Amino acid sequence: MYTKDQTSFWTVRRSISEALKSQYKAKCSEDITVPPAQIKDLLTFLTTLETPHIKCLGYGHLGDGNVHVNILNIDLPNNKWQQEKQTITAKIMTQAITLGGTLTGEHGIGLTKKQFMPLYFSKTELHLLKSIKKLCDPNNILNPSKIFSDDNN
Repeated sequence: MYTKDQTSFWTVRRSISEALKSQYKAKCSEDITVPPAQIKDLLTFLTTLETPHIKCLGYGHLGDGNVHVNILNIDLPNNKWQQEKQTITAKIMTQAITLGGTLTGEHGIGLTKKQFMPLYFSKTELHLLKSIKKLCDPNNILNPSKIFSDDNN
């Protein structure tokens, strides 16, 4: 059972994402992990991505380096937002790898990050992963649209 202070803390923590969503025109969340000693560098890097129209911030499981990065649209029209979001996401993924981290911490690669897998995995590793997938799922019926389908990634 939580103490009153602990309950208050967790209420705030669980409310961050929804609070951000309510305060900005749009929000994109990315889950990355860096070594805990690199968190400060990551958070500093996020500030370099900001513009008068975009805000970036991170929070999360800082003890293990898992950071929920939020890219926030202050006032861009949707078409420009989509472009900026993609550009900034690519920079964040690249920086996570540069800092010795990974593309994800707890939510997996999924469809949104499959394009970034070559930043982290070598061609040999990707081939090995695809080979294991093919061996276990020769008919490609499990998550057929994910990275291990017959696409070029």
